[in-house]
Amino acid sequence: MDKHGKHVGALYTYRFGSWNEAIERAGYTPRDPIDEPMDRPSECPLCEEEQGGLDFHHWRYGENELGCYLCRECHDEVHRGQGRRSHSNWLVHSVQNLVSTHLQYRGSDYEADVEQIMEQYNLPDVCDLVEMGIENA
Repeated sequence: MDKHGKHVGALYTYRFGSWNEAIERAGYTPRDPIDEPMDRPSECPLCEEEQGGLDFHHWRYGENELGCYLCRECHDEVHRGQGRRSHSNWLVHSVQNLVSTHLQYRGSDYEADVEQIMEQYNLPDVCDLVEMGIENA
């Protein structure tokens, strides 16, 4: 909808309360809801601000879906520049943006730990990218 529809998908969700409700009102049967990928935390793991509406950020889509919840501001920061999904190497740049932002929030006294960052953001097997992000920060 966002690329080819008359209106962006969020407009339908806003107008009808949910995407599935919009589909039903249009006379179609919505797909079964997917299970929540993981427990939704009460605060963004990146900025550590308490948030009510965290969005699931995908590192991997499909059957082997993987990601973490982030607030909209942090999500956009992770996807800035070449971290946009439209870029061919979006994952590389998104992880770099994530690590850089993570280190900024934690301050200069913070001792970066690759495994802790991997676990905190539920990253796929990209240890080398996290290490590179730490080195470049």
